[in-house]
Amino acid sequence: MNDDEFVIEVAKKILASNDSNYSKILIDLNRYLESIEDGQEAIKAFETIWKRNLLPIMLLEIKKDFTNIEPKSWKDGFCIVQSIYDILSRIVPQNRSEENEIQNRFIPEFIENLMCFLRQMQGNFNESLVPEYRGILNSVELLKEIKQILELSESFLVRFSDYVSTMIESPWFLQLFITDNDKISILMTEWLMKLIKINPSGLKKISKSTVNGIGNIVSTIFDEIIYHLASTDNKQLIEININCLLTMFEADQSLVSVIHLRYKGLKLLILKWSMSQNSTLKVGFSNLFSQNFRLLLTMLDSDLIYQAGMSTNLWAIIKIQSWWRSVAVRLKLAKTNKAFERFQRNYRSRKLKEIKEQNTLRIRKELEHQISITRQRKFRSKLEAEVLLMETLPAPIVFKHLEKTKQEAATTIQSIWRGHQERRQLIMRQQLYRKSKAAIRIQRCVRAWLSKRDLIQIYHEGDEKSEFKYWDVPGLNMERKSELNKVHNKWMASHKHEFRGISEDTQLELHHKAQKLYHRHLYELKTNRRKDIDRELTLARLETDSKLLISAPDLAEAVDGFNNQSDLKFKIDNFHCKIRPIANRAAQLHQQKINTIKQPWWKQLLVEEPIDLEADDDLLLEPVDLDQYMILRNRLEFLKDSEMAYY
Repeated sequence: MNDDEFVIEVAKKILASNDSNYSKILIDLNRYLESIEDGQEAIKAFETIWKRNLLPIMLLEIKKDFTNIEPKSWKDGFCIVQSIYDILSRIVPQNRSEENEIQNRFIPEFIENLMCFLRQMQGNFNESLVPEYRGILNSVELLKEIKQILELSESFLVRFSDYVSTMIESPWFLQLFITDNDKISILMTEWLMKLIKINPSGLKKISKSTVNGIGNIVSTIFDEIIYHLASTDNKQLIEININCLLTMFEADQSLVSVIHLRYKGLKLLILKWSMSQNSTLKVGFSNLFSQNFRLLLTMLDSDLIYQAGMSTNLWAIIKIQSWWRSVAVRLKLAKTNKAFERFQRNYRSRKLKEIKEQNTLRIRKELEHQISITRQRKFRSKLEAEVLLMETLPAPIVFKHLEKTKQEAATTIQSIWRGHQERRQLIMRQQLYRKSKAAIRIQRCVRAWLSKRDLIQIYHEGDEKSEFKYWDVPGLNMERKSELNKVHNKWMASHKHEFRGISEDTQLELHHKAQKLYHRHLYELKTNRRKDIDRELTLARLETDSKLLISAPDLAEAVDGFNNQSDLKFKIDNFHCKIRPIANRAAQLHQQKINTIKQPWWKQLLVEEPIDLEADDDLLLEPVDLDQYMILRNRLEFLKDSEMAYY
């Protein structure tokens, strides 16, 4: 669907305008929207407004300060508000994100800006009552425009009833509701009643966020209503406030008990107005208002009866709780006495145990002291005996003995010092070991990652720009390639009759298949080599284990040989050595390679076993196919594995 041309022109005018006041441009847009009928043209216009992001501009426009005392400006603002209402009510979101943006951003912003706009109009209305501005502002027209905007907001909330609580919770709502002007108070109270009737759950939602049983907004509304009931003589305002109280009580019945507890003299105030029906004020009241009076008094009386019953129940609950607490205290006291007895018993046993441990420790220390004194005495006596013995010995023997003693003392000191040094360096060596181990692990991971990256680059199919590094031939540049290509084309042109009847598409397909097979071969080459090596090592272990089991000695011979420390112990060690079969196989392959190198070239060619493919001639005669190639390859590997397993 094409965009609406008029809306596009409006968007261009807004972009080209140097002034921040877009009211005149948006008024033209409002007239255009009112002129078109519902249908494809209206849908196209609203979609163009959404695409061109004109809705945020309109929302900002109604938030401007209209207090410049120009009567026409309020009419312009009302037209912009009506345009926003039409857009939000009739626009059809294309996806979930647009719907969320409308519900979570634009509708709350519209409600907030609309309340701000109403507050500014209320301020101008209050100024119009001042004698200085009566000639400039018309209070009757302003009041009429305020009524129109309130009716527009009601119809908007009928469509979007979930946002009633958002409008009441707005910080501008209380500024609109709390006023000394009776006309504005009547309008706002009627508007509040209609909002509550549109969505009664919105009032419950607000009253749930309470402090001491009632919400701040609801408590302020109650304060204002009670203030009007107590201070004003306007019969219409009193009737509207009574109806508003009944509407709020019908929406949330829990507010009856809350307002009865908060305002102790409310019933007397209601009775005063009901008694005044028999006086001169009776002229202004209607029969419906008298019924509302009686209904409100009945609700307050029923709440008093309910509270009286609740007080009786509360007294019974208090008596039961006091009796139960006395019983619980006596039970707790009995348990406390037993607990004290148990504590004293445990404390005495613990003290006795500590005294026994102290006595045992004292006896042990005395014994250790006595043993140390005895040991020192014996050591001194030994030294004295050695000195007396050395006095009788020749001098050379004495010198040798002293030299030997010094050597033993130096060795002991050195061993103790080395142990001390090693213990000091143990933490540093442990850290160095961890660092080296971490470095090895990191290097291993990096090498693995680099090898995988190279293999993935090799196996990359369909990327014509990637170069295959194993195809690089020294000396093969672009000029040499062009020369070889010319030679190849010339030879192809001169030998056309020698080719088989294969089309270029078939040749190209075979070429791609061959390249794909070659890529896969290079990609799996390292893995297949590793598998072959593991298979060969497993066969070497099995061969070694079979030979050891065949030539194993008897149990008695093995036990005798092990006890006699003979060469049989070395043979027994072969059974639990995992490296020896690998070393034997490596030595065997090394010897075979040396023997092969020493032979003439014609004998070296005979060493390789020819591949017998006669059984697969049917497969080879068919055109090259990737799946058939893989089947043939798996079959050959299976035959090879079977032969190796047999041997």
